[in-house]
Amino acid sequence: LEWLDLSYNVIRKLPERFPDLPSLEFLRLSGNFIDSLPASISDLKALRKLDISGNRLRELPDEIGGLHRLHFLDVSSNNLEEIPETIVHCRRLEILDVSGNEVQSLPTCVGRCRSLKILRAQRNHLKELYHNITDLTWLQELDVSDNYISQLPSTIGKLTGLKSLTLAKNELKSLPPYIGNLRFLEKLDLYANQLEELPDEIGFLTELRHLELYHNCLRALPNRIGELQKLEILCLEGNRISFLPNEIGRLKSLTVLELHMNKLVKVPRKIGRLSNLKKLVLRVNELTFLPKEMGSLAKLEELDLAKNLLEDVPSELKHLKSLTRLEITGNPFLTTWPEELRKRVIESRM
Repeated sequence: LEWLDLSYNVIRKLPERFPDLPSLEFLRLSGNFIDSLPASISDLKALRKLDISGNRLRELPDEIGGLHRLHFLDVSSNNLEEIPETIVHCRRLEILDVSGNEVQSLPTCVGRCRSLKILRAQRNHLKELYHNITDLTWLQELDVSDNYISQLPSTIGKLTGLKSLTLAKNELKSLPPYIGNLRFLEKLDLYANQLEELPDEIGFLTELRHLELYHNCLRALPNRIGELQKLEILCLEGNRISFLPNEIGRLKSLTVLELHMNKLVKVPRKIGRLSNLKKLVLRVNELTFLPKEMGSLAKLEELDLAKNLLEDVPSELKHLKSLTRLEITGNPFLTTWPEELRKRVIESRM
């Protein structure tokens, strides 16, 4: 027997001794009512994947470190308060998911799990990341969102293999400049923190494609934001941004730009250079006018201008031939706008 799936039953207890299963490589026990894992788990010497998520575990036995062939361990959505230090002996472990528990700190040995590529620890009680986590130079994905982390270690830049970093829903007020060393990063998620500014070094993340910054306290963007030539999605909803740097026009790969619920009083003319932009959301700002250069956004499909202070709409917007959705309600001072755009609004509501 190599594969055993007992998930989503009503199993409450496992036997103290596992049956003799010398060839078992995959064991799935998720979605049960199991509150403890027997020490004999280490007898499953061939085990490569263990999924015991969605149970009632309060601890893991130290013997889990005896699973020397383990590549994948999912203990998410349990009641774990800590991860045993013996996890370091699972030297082939590539994916570790401890999300949705009550873990207050990751084990100090985690930095020695040198094969680890994916570490998910969201929805726990983490207050900080220790410096030793940055020894995971092969790590490609790190998710510690929905915790209580108030600062990142200065050594964060050592995680040079990272492609995805999720820090959303924490208590970060700033980012260390060493964040710029993560040259292979493709996705950076920082929404729902308390960030007041971004370091200039953000411009070094030239592989970045997805940047989530909504619901922070940003008042401006650094000029170096224009260096992110591969950026496709930029989400800035719910900040305090009053203006955008002209360098925003250098983001030639950008397809989605979300700026709703800020304090924008104007949009830079260089925005017309975003030749691949498909979605632009500017609702709930303080805009009184729009630059005519917005009429050059040939691929724009969705434009949301609702709830601003617009007095006029440039006639050049009639050239937005790809536009299929236009929202412009809630502009009390807007009395006239191009007839062709008026038709677009009517059509988008049908």
